[in-house]
Amino acid sequence: MNKCCVICGKRPSDLHHLDTIGQGVDRRKTNHLKHRAVQLCRIHHQEAHSLGVETFLQKHHLTGIKIDERIAEAHRLNVR
Repeated sequence: MNKCCVICGKRPSDLHHLDTIGQGVDRRKTNHLKHRAVQLCRIHHQEAHSLGVETFLQKHHLTGIKIDERIAEAHRLNVR
């Protein structure tokens, strides 16, 4: 909720979706509830994309969290 990278604590950071929403899908129109995500700085976000989700999660011993209404509101994500 404090929007720090879960690995190094840096700010700014972005919410990185672990569950695929789909290429070409408008995330502003997607219901984000129950999708898994982690908060990552730019460096770790790029690493997640280059390694792939499962390898990245194993390397850093992460599982992600399910987006709930509180998280969606903090990140201004659609929940409909």
